[in-house]
Amino acid sequence: MDSPAGRADASFHKAIILLRGSLPNYLLCWVSTALSCVFVALGITFMEEDENGLALATKKAFAAQSVVFLISQAFTLAKTNRDTHVSKSDATLAVLKPTLAYLIQVFGFFVLALVCATYSLVVTSTVPEWRAFFAMAVVWIMLSVLCLSRAIRDRHEAQSCESLPAEAQELRLQHIYSTCRGTLEFVVLVWGSALISVALMLGTMWSWSSDVLAVERKGYFSGMILWSWVSAFHLAKLVRDRADPVKLKELSRQVPYQALIVSSAVLSTASLIVGAVLMPLALRHRLFLLAGACFTISAAFFLAKLVRDRQEVERLKELPGDSDVCAIGVPELAGVSVEGASRP
Repeated sequence: MDSPAGRADASFHKAIILLRGSLPNYLLCWVSTALSCVFVALGITFMEEDENGLALATKKAFAAQSVVFLISQAFTLAKTNRDTHVSKSDATLAVLKPTLAYLIQVFGFFVLALVCATYSLVVTSTVPEWRAFFAMAVVWIMLSVLCLSRAIRDRHEAQSCESLPAEAQELRLQHIYSTCRGTLEFVVLVWGSALISVALMLGTMWSWSSDVLAVERKGYFSGMILWSWVSAFHLAKLVRDRADPVKLKELSRQVPYQALIVSSAVLSTASLIVGAVLMPLALRHRLFLLAGACFTISAAFFLAKLVRDRQEVERLKELPGDSDVCAIGVPELAGVSVEGASRP
């Protein structure tokens, strides 16, 4: 494993593990997507008819169609963006690059779907709580669907890359690093969604009158939101650390620390959800608090994964011998490195 070929193989193997991601994150993507769709369905079900506007049945049908349209276009946009990224980072996969006309069509229909969903859910709602609820739900659905699409694609690519020959592994390594770091658009989406979830949750809740929610109860929910947000980061870090054999050995001697992190995450989430269920609130306020709790927690987990992935990529690039692999991007050095790696 001390030879250049051995170091390159070790770097590639670690990059594949990072690309594949953990099973808990994969399940989180599915659960977050399912929950966001469930809350949107509940919101549409409890829609109220306006005095001057669309008939209730028409309004619900338009809202449901817009959500389905948005979900399908989000998956299409994620695939198209990934294909474009792959074609730019790997010359052997240039055939995946979409045409300009197709890019315009995909982006245009995604914007149209987003506009339709925003109008049918947010604009047509006359109650401020429902507007905030649906605005949160639209962002949550986009984030969950794009993260789910990315997780599925990452696991598929990780599986296909495992069988690549040594020369192809070296050429593909930089693409894997770039994929794990995430595109600029994805980074902005994850960071923006995490900040929006907290701002929209706390801002809307504190705009309610004391008759709806007393000040001390607003303080309770604010504390629980921030507690669950921080706990999600610590729990995500613990899960990633336990996947590392070296850190797992260290953690085996820190059982109280692990118990504290897990109990903190469980108690903060349970306190938030139970409080929203038991407090005397109208249906729209209760749904808003429940959806906001799930959205903020899932967004925190997605942000924690993104930050950790980007840190892991930088760490892998600094491993001994990885500079030789990074030089494969230069044509003159590529032949030397591949030749050296092929010699016994």
